[in-house]
Amino acid sequence: MIKETGATPLTLLSSAEVWDRIDPLAPDLGTDPVVMGLGALPYAQLSCPQFERLCYELLVAEGFSPRFFGRRGQRDYGVDIIVESGEKRRVYQCKNFAHEPKSAELRDAVAKFEADWLIGANLPRPQQFVYCCPQPLNDKALGESWTKFKDDFQQRTKVEVSFWDKYALDARLRRLPDIVAGLFSDSYAEHFCMCDDWRDDLWIRVSWNEARHPSIERFLNWHKRGAIYVSDEDEQHFQDLLSASPVLAIRGLPGSGKTFFGLEMGCRLYEPRRRLYYATLKDSTNPDRLWKSVRRRGNLPSLFVLDDCHLDLNCAGIVRERLVPELKGGAVKLLFILRDPPVSAIHEFDDTPDWLISLEQDEALIDMRTSLNRTRTVVEHLRTDMVGLSQLRLGKLHHFSGGDLLLLDELLSGIHSPLELDELRPEKLYHQIRSRYFEGNRILPTIRILASLAQFDLTPLASFLDGGWQSGEKALAAPLMSELFGPPRYQFLHSSLAELVLRAQAALEIDTAHLEQDVAKTTAGALLTYLHHLLLSSAARDGREVVFMANLELVLTGRLKLAEGSVEAGIKASVLADEAIQAGVEAHLNHCSFNFLNICLINLSIAAHPALRRYLELVENRFRLLFQHHHDGFDSIGLKTVGTGFLSLRRNAPDVLARMEEEFGSENLLCLIVANGNLFELFRILQYATSAFREALMDRLDPGRATALVEKTITARRSVGTLHFTIRELSKTDPALLGRLEQAIGAQQFLRLIAANGTLFELFRIMEYATPAFREALMDRLDPDGAAALVDKTIAAGRSVGTLPLAMRELSETDPALLGRLEQAIGAQQFLRLIAANGTLIDLFGILERATSAFRKALVDRLDPDGATVLVDKTIAAGRSIESLHHTLRQLSKIPAQLERLEDLIGVHGWWRLFVGVGTLNSISQNTQVMSDVFRERIINASSDLGVPEWQGIIARGLFLNACTFVTDKLATYPAASRTAFCEALRQAAGPLAAEASWFDINPSHPPASPDSDESRILHEALRMRVEGINMDGFFGLDFREATNALAFAWRKRIDLRPSLASHFLEILPPTTEWPRQEGVIAAIRLVLAIARSEAIPLQDAQQLLATTGLFLDQDVCAETHTLPLFLLIWNMVALHYERVTNHSFDGALPNKLVETLLDQLEQRVRSKGPNKEKIAQLALAGLLGFLLPSVTAKLRNIIKPFSGTTPWLEEEINKDQVGFVPALFALEGIALLKQSDAVFKPLVCAKILLKLGKYEDIGPAIEHLRERVKRHGKRR
Repeated sequence: MIKETGATPLTLLSSAEVWDRIDPLAPDLGTDPVVMGLGALPYAQLSCPQFERLCYELLVAEGFSPRFFGRRGQRDYGVDIIVESGEKRRVYQCKNFAHEPKSAELRDAVAKFEADWLIGANLPRPQQFVYCCPQPLNDKALGESWTKFKDDFQQRTKVEVSFWDKYALDARLRRLPDIVAGLFSDSYAEHFCMCDDWRDDLWIRVSWNEARHPSIERFLNWHKRGAIYVSDEDEQHFQDLLSASPVLAIRGLPGSGKTFFGLEMGCRLYEPRRRLYYATLKDSTNPDRLWKSVRRRGNLPSLFVLDDCHLDLNCAGIVRERLVPELKGGAVKLLFILRDPPVSAIHEFDDTPDWLISLEQDEALIDMRTSLNRTRTVVEHLRTDMVGLSQLRLGKLHHFSGGDLLLLDELLSGIHSPLELDELRPEKLYHQIRSRYFEGNRILPTIRILASLAQFDLTPLASFLDGGWQSGEKALAAPLMSELFGPPRYQFLHSSLAELVLRAQAALEIDTAHLEQDVAKTTAGALLTYLHHLLLSSAARDGREVVFMANLELVLTGRLKLAEGSVEAGIKASVLADEAIQAGVEAHLNHCSFNFLNICLINLSIAAHPALRRYLELVENRFRLLFQHHHDGFDSIGLKTVGTGFLSLRRNAPDVLARMEEEFGSENLLCLIVANGNLFELFRILQYATSAFREALMDRLDPGRATALVEKTITARRSVGTLHFTIRELSKTDPALLGRLEQAIGAQQFLRLIAANGTLFELFRIMEYATPAFREALMDRLDPDGAAALVDKTIAAGRSVGTLPLAMRELSETDPALLGRLEQAIGAQQFLRLIAANGTLIDLFGILERATSAFRKALVDRLDPDGATVLVDKTIAAGRSIESLHHTLRQLSKIPAQLERLEDLIGVHGWWRLFVGVGTLNSISQNTQVMSDVFRERIINASSDLGVPEWQGIIARGLFLNACTFVTDKLATYPAASRTAFCEALRQAAGPLAAEASWFDINPSHPPASPDSDESRILHEALRMRVEGINMDGFFGLDFREATNALAFAWRKRIDLRPSLASHFLEILPPTTEWPRQEGVIAAIRLVLAIARSEAIPLQDAQQLLATTGLFLDQDVCAETHTLPLFLLIWNMVALHYERVTNHSFDGALPNKLVETLLDQLEQRVRSKGPNKEKIAQLALAGLLGFLLPSVTAKLRNIIKPFSGTTPWLEEEINKDQVGFVPALFALEGIALLKQSDAVFKPLVCAKILLKLGKYEDIGPAIEHLRERVKRHGKRR
């Protein structure tokens, strides 16, 4: 970052100031080479900002990170763009002259640069000043006077002057067709860059030019009007994932917003900005065309969005595999968009591709889910007049839209005020659809058929529909569909809209009460008629069985949004029950996978349809067909999915499975697998076969056959990324069988397989779930060369190392000795090589935290300063958060020499680069706190070099809470120069930071109590503005964490709003179905329980909240919650019961089931060793339970007996200021269960405990009761 100096502040231009030069959606000029000329690029057509964009993109394509530069209120200092690389700096002046500039004009430009930049502003001296102009320039043509001027300037200033003229620009652009197309036109990319068929490529650049695809046109419309809602958390999550992985996938139901979310997030990417390209597998499933066209569009940072990947997952996988070299470079990122599988578990089917499972394992898969809360947030984003909808009104919107964003938009377009929601009826919505699209209440039978098919994403052949269009009907349908060719067919705009159109048409003839029944009947009829047409169609004769089966599979895997699950299953069951369909399936049974048949069984089972028996017979017949190809290997689709065949019979007809196993026998099946399959088929069969059949298979699996299966698996290049799922399942259900399987295959063969088809991750996963004996056997055979080869493969595959610390943690918990052997086998140097290639400093720190102490030392010893610098650079470039690094530093601080070495390797400069690039005030505080004293002092002193912009970026990147904490606890230790710059930065950042802070952030934020400094006054003013801006509209539709903190903050800060808050008390909280069950988030309900103790809250609401909370706290929820938050939550329940439910009595404060749960949790936690803070929390929970329920004191004594020898120093910890009054009192009550009460509650101890009450803002009757209890304890002696 350039430090501002001199009287006039300078700054890099903000994104808003240069948006016309960096907008990823910027349109091209649309110039036609036939009109403008084929021989040269029409530079003259570019505006000045467009020419600057051209220069900027050229620099990006050459690997630089250019930045626009200027003075506030002005454009530049004789410079438009600056490029810094290490200590070297170049500046660029961009002038799009229509004429060749004269030497005088060039001298003026250079003189302005010298006067304004070098002298006037005293900015850092660049090595080169580059003058960019799309006219031919050369020193000879400009004359001797120019040459002398240039040489004198260089001698005087040490700055070289050079040109980017027409020839230099042309030479660069001829090899950059994507830049030429993005600025001029696709036609110019073809002619100027000699890129034939550029316009016919499958990838469409998403831009403000006329869209070639309906999905892009709709996205641009929504994006332009700001109608796409993305929460801050989702945006940050997406950016974090994309920074850590070159490939992401988004999965969800139709209408869940997958495509819009992906494209919108692409528009919001920073550092770097990325062009967006879009393609869909509906247009082509040719992987060669897709990957080749990516390669010539990857000169600029770009995000390639491949939609509808569920149509051909294999094609998507091939594209990903072939793009590995480009993806490793970082400029190209790939985003797959696909639908949910027809069942919830992705691992249900044998043919789930390895690449998709790999993304899920690497946490690079985003699942889009609909919910009532999401509907609320989207509605409030689209319509500010809908903020604060009641649960009833919101429920109507959610019900009628099914959570589908397209349908929701349709609904809202016809609703003018929230009051209309009270009268919202289906018929009104349907009338709105008919008026909007069909000019009124016209019965349109062919549109109804088209919509029936389009609900399942079918694109019917034109030959099926063209004879049925009524007069003018096709013209009405035109805005809702596209005409495709090869063969001619019709594609509806969206499956969700098709559902709505079908209902709108059906409602013209059927009353609302019978509408769903009629829609189901119409849908089933249309599907059957069309599928019959496909079976007989001459247009599909050549491959009609393929077309028929593909369309039938689309029907079975499609998901309806507006129909109940049982109704949808009924539609599919009626299709499957049709005799012609059954005959068609049977005739093409050799083309059916067992996955397809399993989907048939699932739908028939849900519908309880008698045709289930017929399809079970088809599964049996499919097994017989499989064995007919015992030796020829023809039936690969059957064998590849045979495990699902076993699963489907095990689930639906165990007796049939046993009969099939007996009919074919283990020997025949094993011969079939050895002849035509590989290890994966064997593993899947073992997972779902009966116990007896598993044993029979294992009896016949000799080493020769096992070796043959390993060889075939290697030859087939099957990834081993899913093997650990079966190993994990067998380790739970049949560990003895797993041991036999491991022994039969052997450790050496397993390692060969992993070395050939896997990476280091697969080794760790298999180690995690294998039997202890087999782990040892694997380790005995893993040599350094084998480990190095695995590292090489992991690097070549571009696998993110972000999940490696998790695998190490699992191993450290289950078998730490094995982890040590594995570390030693791989070696520190290989680990560092892997991290340098595929990771960042975050990954290094994560591995250091999970590694054994010996390996941690080896890693730190092997790391050199250059390696540390590379990791710092990659961390900043990836935008990775550094909030968790202090955990590793704290671990290293146990061995000061290791901590000091790591500090020196990164260096003061490196740490500040991290803080300025990706850090927050919190990361500065947390990390410096655990650094060595000497290094911390050096870090703090070096902060004097930071200017206002650097501090402003650090402040703005974090929370308002961070700013308050830093000013209160840390700022005074910083040098005066740092405090001055910080204060100015805070003045600019605090207001926006407080205004935009989440409730979770703002609620615990407390500026310094005494506003005796500028920083304190700034924070108090920012907080005051936020408090004054609170209104009731902002409390509805929040998630659980936000709602609880919003209530607590507003109740504390806005006493005038308490009546309104009280009257909407339970309505502000989300429904209990949306309360969080993971990560202890539920503990925040204590904030609301504390408010419920006020008489202002209706008694019925307080009682309902208490009862609901008690029921919600089951074993799973309590297990997810840390002990201290759990204790505080329970105490607030008890206090509410005491003050509002009973007449100041603690009897019956907790439900019996909850008491049992708490005792169970306490017993489990005491067994595990923990720090003193955790022990105090456990004692507090025990003391509270003993206080409430004297009948369980004996059990409690037994549970906390392990603490008997530790009570003296725990008592000292309890008396410290950090422990509050309530937990301190009950922790002492817990200790009193183990020893005499008088020995615990000494007068001095009681006096210290009472002093802790001074920190409580509100002391109610329950706390007052505890105060009196402490006083009585103190008087007993």
